[in-house]
Formats: sequence, structure tokens, C-alpha cells
Amino acid sequence: MAFFKLSQPKGFNHKPIYYDEDKEAHEKMVAKAKRELGIKEEGEEYKPDIKGKFRNSSSANDHEYTFNFRRTAEKKSNRHLIVLVLLLLIVLFFCSKL
Repeated sequence: MAFFKLSQPKGFNHKPIYYDEDKEAHEKMVAKAKRELGIKEEGEEYKPDIKGKFRNSSSANDHEYTFNFRRTAEKKSNRHLIVLVLLLLIVLFFCSKL
């Protein structure tokens, strides 16, 4: 039982009638080859195709770097925590003696 009923947005489900996936893939490959060779077509603007490239990078060094960076940051954080706990214990020890 809800006090406020929120309406759900209507979905968009457009299915193209004439769509050739192979033709589109072929056109992308041809355009990529032309860009790599430096051939420009008139009226064509460059659109980088970097979607998912950062996540799917093939370089293992990138993953090692982020792992090492994270590990050193965790070690540093743990050291700071231990030092703070020790200082707190020392202060409590001297306060209890008074």
C-alpha cells in the first residue's frame, strides 16, 4: 500500500524494418581503414570509437599499475590507522595514571 504512486516511463522499442548488420559492420571496417590510411571523405566528421576501450584495455601493465597503486594506498591507510590507535592508547594510559 503506497501513498504515492509513481508512474513508470514508457519504453521505446523501435525495431527497424530494413537493417543489415553485416553491411553496417562492413561500412565501419571500411571507414576505419580509410581513417588509418589518411583518406578523408567530403563532409565526414571524425567520431572516435572509444566505447568500452578503457575497461577492455589489453595492456596488463595498466591493471598492474592500478592494483599496485591501490595496494600501496591501503598499506598507507592501515599504517595511519595503527599509529592513531597507538597514540590514543598512550593518551588513555597517561590519563588513567592521573
